[in-house]
Amino acid sequence: MGSWCASTYAATCAESPALPKGIEKIYTTSANQAFLLEGNGRTWKIQAAGNQMLLEPMNTPAQPPLPSPDALPDGLVAQGTRDIRRAWLTEPTERYAHGVLGDRTEAGGLRVETSSGQQLNFRLPEDSVFEDRYPRLVDLDQDGKDEVVLVRSYLESGAALAILGIRDNNLALITETAPIGIPNRWLNPAGFPDFDGDGRLEVAAVITPHLGGTLQVYQFRDNQLVPAWSIAGVSNHRQGSRELAMTAVTDLNKDGRHELMIPADGRQHIYQVWLSNEGLKQWRVARHADAVETAILAGDFDSDGRVELLYGLSDGRLVFCSL
Repeated sequence: MGSWCASTYAATCAESPALPKGIEKIYTTSANQAFLLEGNGRTWKIQAAGNQMLLEPMNTPAQPPLPSPDALPDGLVAQGTRDIRRAWLTEPTERYAHGVLGDRTEAGGLRVETSSGQQLNFRLPEDSVFEDRYPRLVDLDQDGKDEVVLVRSYLESGAALAILGIRDNNLALITETAPIGIPNRWLNPAGFPDFDGDGRLEVAAVITPHLGGTLQVYQFRDNQLVPAWSIAGVSNHRQGSRELAMTAVTDLNKDGRHELMIPADGRQHIYQVWLSNEGLKQWRVARHADAVETAILAGDFDSDGRVELLYGLSDGRLVFCSL
């Protein structure tokens, strides 16, 4: 096996003036077009040219209707292209009084709609909830079918990472990690990089992102999540926020081995995390006086052949970093 290495990148960042009402969220469409929702409800299309960002006012899209009457009120619908067409959280419940995502309402179930239109359900027992906002659909075992990744929190022992999927025409729990061990301790998925370049995606999550978070990377082998690598000192969530996507997977030097762009603990620095022969390594690519508050988007937004990062800060500034 050859040595594992990665080029380190310092980002050249431009910052917009602070938006008076702050940034509610930033997101991309399937065409990799970036949008910003301002704190006052206005929507802007983000146009990038070199190191400049232009905000074009847009009509704010209407909120889509809930996919079912029993859907989680603030949940999001995951769209798939394999055996699962759609997936969403169901059965709102207040049986777990944590509120890490802004309120006490969590999900007691999961529903998927298959590519043939069939709907399948999974219901948790009373000892746990899905402390999450949306399912993550990803083919972890490369069989052409989706696995569903969710945060499952136990009332007495805290959060675990759960993998579900369709087995024998039933929606079933495949595996999960051991819970953190005490209630009101949470974890946040951080993406699905291929750190070692073997063509199989790993599962990354930040354990206790509000309490000196640790990035834990698992490999999915024989229907089990096997701990592989970890590194401390990161955070991809603010307590009480509904934003869960504060990380981005990249392949900056196009070698097939991914990097993860993730805030450091305190969320004022952005780290590039990659796998070396000695394990996970980190390199600071950007530093700010205020904390990262939004999703981190990665893409070639100005069509110059290089990866850029887009994210918002807690004082309402939008940041555009070229790597």
